[in-house]
Amino acid sequence: MFLFAMPSGSSGVTFLTEAPPPSAIKKKCVLVLRARAKKEVPGGGELTEANMSQEIIFMEVNKEVL
Repeated sequence: MFLFAMPSGSSGVTFLTEAPPPSAIKKKCVLVLRARAKKEVPGGGELTEANMSQEIIFMEVNKEVL
């Protein structure tokens, strides 16, 4: 599952679960994704404060990348 976070307006953020069209990106957006499937994570796969840094990836994406 992917989550894209794009700035909207002066202080808002829009979240999308599909890649936005490059024309919709003014400068950059943030892509948030889970590193492993839930069934691959020890302890039942739930996200916790203890495993969040190992299970979630944040990437900055610009329109050229998309």
